[in-house]
Amino acid sequence: MAVALPLSDAEFSDTLRRVDEGLQKIGELTDALSKVAGGIIAFWLGILAAIVPFIIELTGWGAAASTGVGAPPAAAGAGASTVKVLGIIAAVVTAAIAYLSAISSQYKDLLQRVTNNDGYPGGHWPRSTDDMIAAGSLSGDQNTNWHLRTS
Repeated sequence: MAVALPLSDAEFSDTLRRVDEGLQKIGELTDALSKVAGGIIAFWLGILAAIVPFIIELTGWGAAASTGVGAPPAAAGAGASTVKVLGIIAAVVTAAIAYLSAISSQYKDLLQRVTNNDGYPGGHWPRSTDDMIAAGSLSGDQNTNWHLRTS
C-alpha cells in the first residue's frame, strides 16, 4: 500500500504556482486553437457562399441554353459566372492564408511555451504529495518511523 505525506506549506504553494502556470499555458494554447478554428470555419463558409450561387446561376444558364436561341448568351453568362466564382474563391483563399499566417507566429510561440517543461520536476506535472514514503510498509524504515499502533 503506497502512502504519501502531504507537502509543507512552502512546497504546496510552489506546486500550486506551477500548476497555475501550466493551466495558463493551456488556456493560451486553447485561445490560439480557437482562432485557427474560426479561420477554418470562415474559409469554408466563404467557399460555400461562392459555390451555392454559382450552381444556381449555372442551372439558370442551362435552362436558357436548352431553348436553342438562348444558347450563345447562356454560354457567355456561364463563362462570366465561372470567372466570378473563381475570383471569389481566390479572394477567400487569399484571406484565409493571410489570416492563418498572421496567427501562425502566435501559435508557434504558444506551442513552444507549452512544450517547455523546464519549470516542472523531471518534466512532469507537479505532485501534491511527497514521495518519501510512497513504498511504506508496517515494518517501516529509518526515515519514516513507521510503527503499528496497537491501542
